[in-house]
Amino acid sequence: MEMDLYYDWLYQVEHNDWNAIVPYSESGKSEPMAGIYRPYIASLIQSILVGENVSLHHALDVIGHVESIDATDFSWELSNINRFEDYQWARALAENEFRRVPLISVVASKRKTGKTTVVTRLVS
Repeated sequence: MEMDLYYDWLYQVEHNDWNAIVPYSESGKSEPMAGIYRPYIASLIQSILVGENVSLHHALDVIGHVESIDATDFSWELSNINRFEDYQWARALAENEFRRVPLISVVASKRKTGKTTVVTRLVS
């Protein structure tokens, strides 16, 4: 993500008593991997992640005051990639974002549904 976005988030917070600024996505779920954290809580987060519950969501519950920032316009940038299939999908989306020639797939569950007719009408 662009660094300017992080500066925007910092300016959106009106006070200075936060320990973390964490964006939330379209789903309303917080995205702690993209958060801004105070340097002095790094050791606390490290000790939390070494424990039994290694979730950053759990860390947010422990570290104190967390500001939430609306990042619903940045759902692409906040995509969570946990599996290889997620990576493949994200890579395909990124490659297609700058594709000059449009790629269209017309599919159906059976034959003789008019796929060719649809394509020829789209092209002509």
